[in-house]
Amino acid sequence: MRLKVTKQFTATVTNTTNTAVTWYVNNLQGGNSALGTISTSGLYKAPNLTPLPLTVTVTAISKADPGKNASASVTLTRK
Repeated sequence: MRLKVTKQFTATVTNTTNTAVTWYVNNLQGGNSALGTISTSGLYKAPNLTPLPLTVTVTAISKADPGKNASASVTLTRK
């Protein structure tokens, strides 16, 4: 049995009225089935099948100022 693992990410954009961000997994907007996907609301879903351990980078980029971003590393392992 496979469990779908998720993690909610949040990003806060200040000093602008446009607080929206675009989410990426390893520089792919929204991610993909091999790395995991991330929704427009920041919910990361780990891939179903992948060689583990796997480390990916989740990045939020400000829509108001694409030069502003923040990233976090996610390492997937089996217990």
